[in-house]
Parts: sequence; structure tokens; C-alpha cells
Amino acid sequence: MNIRVNGATLETLRKRYKASIEAASHMTGIDENVLAKWEKDGVELPIGDAKKIAKAYKAHWSIFLLESKVKPIEEVVNHRAGYTDNSPFSIDTLHAYEVARGVLNASKEIDGQVVEPRLLVLKQSAANNNSAPQIAKLVRSLMRISSDDILKVKSDASSVYKFWRECVSSLGIYVSEQEMPEDETKAFLIKDHERAIIVINKSDRYPFSKVFSLMHELGHVIRGENSAACKIEYANRTSTEETWCNMFASEMVALDADVLEDALVDQVKSAEDPAHIIRRLATKYRTSFTVMLYKLKRHNKVTDKQCKEMLAFFEKVILPRYKFKQKKDPTKELRLPRSFYVGKDVAKASIGLSKEIIEKQMSGALSYSDAAKLLGTKASYLEEIKHAVGYGS
Repeated sequence: MNIRVNGATLETLRKRYKASIEAASHMTGIDENVLAKWEKDGVELPIGDAKKIAKAYKAHWSIFLLESKVKPIEEVVNHRAGYTDNSPFSIDTLHAYEVARGVLNASKEIDGQVVEPRLLVLKQSAANNNSAPQIAKLVRSLMRISSDDILKVKSDASSVYKFWRECVSSLGIYVSEQEMPEDETKAFLIKDHERAIIVINKSDRYPFSKVFSLMHELGHVIRGENSAACKIEYANRTSTEETWCNMFASEMVALDADVLEDALVDQVKSAEDPAHIIRRLATKYRTSFTVMLYKLKRHNKVTDKQCKEMLAFFEKVILPRYKFKQKKDPTKELRLPRSFYVGKDVAKASIGLSKEIIEKQMSGALSYSDAAKLLGTKASYLEEIKHAVGYGS
């Protein structure tokens, strides 16, 4: 069975991601000249081929059956790190931004959670450049967690990240996880009035980095800022806002007072292997090597020379251990279990929104199809999603 693919729709799908014909050719696997002709004149294609093209553009093939125009995605800004030197974001990052907007829209539609009001009243205090440590303590209090609670968490990065994700979610903030190029962004925040969503890059190869990114974006929530917004300048890593959020994140994951009281700290400067001690401290306080290193440097517990040497140690020894494994045959598509796609959709929509929508569906307020549409998933996945968010029988 063939369907008529409108040329204008093909063109707007490409331009939606600001892709050139050459880039679109790589994305779709279609020759540049052929693609340009199709955009000009339209084409009749088998449904299977139409599906492949739609998938390359992160869309459902039924988009070719619609008469309404495809809306462009407004450019986002990388506040988290500014790695891209003002270059445009890739299709994956733009798509992640679009999905995050969809989560907030779905939340509005079902009257979902809003940011804890007591968190937002801290905005005025956050304007003080030196207020980050004190506000971190107040936020921990709102989360009802203590240093002892954190030390009870398993020391692996996955458990630590899960702990902090639940803490942030308890403040009425959605946490979504999506794959984006690692060299573009670590995370971003979208805040829309009383609702907020933090998107964490699943492709970040250093697991503890996700924890710091989550706390950093929480800092932006408190300051009342969007770290992904439209038509504003790219942020500077050393800007006042970014510096404040880094200080806040460092204090959130491990209080300076707790670390400085540890007897190991005073051994670092004179140690033959200071990196070993810092790794022990990082493991003990459930944080990363780099966070612990900079924390000690800020309090003059390591020398500049040691800091340089240990950063080199991190780059050459620790980070390479977290390289992604490449597929043996990149041209061969992996057959992944259904549970993988269910988990991916839950992570993308956020556990918070998934729970809210499942509750609405179970109460009869939403149909299966409406619930699936709001979650951006298949209706056939809903039963597994119920189990994934704790509502399975």
C-alpha cells in the first residue's frame, strides 16, 4: 500500500530541525537530489518507506496524512555548559526540548503537579551571590533529608542518582531522561509558570555527572530561571548564575561542613597518593571525584599542583572507564526487549507524570488511548507502565 507524501510536509519536517538537505540525506538515507525533488513535487511511497523517513525525523508516519502544518521547534539554549560554542543543536537535543514541552503541556491538561511554593520563595535570597550554601541546607530541609540519610544510600552512581531524582521529584519537579549528544549538553531546565521539568542527558557517560547536573538545574529552578529558553544568548560557564548553581549543587550533594570534619581531609596534601584519598572521600559522601576535588581546593585542602595532576588522573584513568560500548556491527539494528522501550518511555515522560496519568486512567478519568497520547507511548505499553511506576497488581 502506497501513500501520498506531501513535499511541503517533507520540507517542514527537515527545517523543523534546521537541517540542510545534506544533513537530511544522512538522517534518512535518501540521496540529496532525490530528497530535494520529493520536497518540491511530493512523492508516492510504500508505507514502510514513509515510516522510515518519519522515524528519522522523530515523527509518526501518520503526519503525512495530516493537512495541518508542521510547527518548527524553537531553538533552545545550552545554559548547563555551553559546550557547542554557539553552534545549533542537533536533532536529538531539539527533540528532547520538544518532548519536555509536551510533558509540561500534558501536566497542565491533567492538572498535574506544580513546584513546591516554599522552594520558589527562596528566589529573592538566591540573588545574593554568597547564598548558595545556606539555600542548599534549606532545600535539604524541604526534602526532609539529612546527611545520615544520604550516607545510607548505596555508593554506586545509579543508586545515588535515583535517590536524588526522587528528592527533586518530591518538590513537584518533573525529571525526564533523554538521549542527546554528550558534547552538546549535560542537562537543561524548562520552567513554565508554576511547573518545571529538568531533562537529564542519558548519554552522559560519567554517571555521577547526572547527579551534579540535576542539582545544578534545581539551582536554576530556585533562581526562577530557564536554563533552556528561546532567543536568548548562550550562557557563559563562568557567569554569576552558573557559578551560583555550581556552588549550590556542590553543597547539595555533600555539605562542606561534613566533609571538612573528616579526618581524611587533612591527609590529602601530604599523601603520596592524594587521588586515592579523594576517591575514598567521594565514595563515602556519595559524590563524584571532581566535585570532591574542587570542594577541597576551594578550602585550600589541596595544592594547585595536586589539583592539576588529579584532574589529569580523572581524565586519563577514571573517565575512560565509562566509555560507551560500540555495537559490533553499527549497520545491524539491535532487537531490544519490550521492557526496554517501556522503561525508555517512562524515563522520557518522567516518573512523576507517568504516575499522575496512570492514576487518572485507573480512576476512569482518562481512556487508554488518551493516557498513552499524553505519555507519548503506545496504549499497549500502559499495563507495563503501571508496573514500572508501582501500580501493577
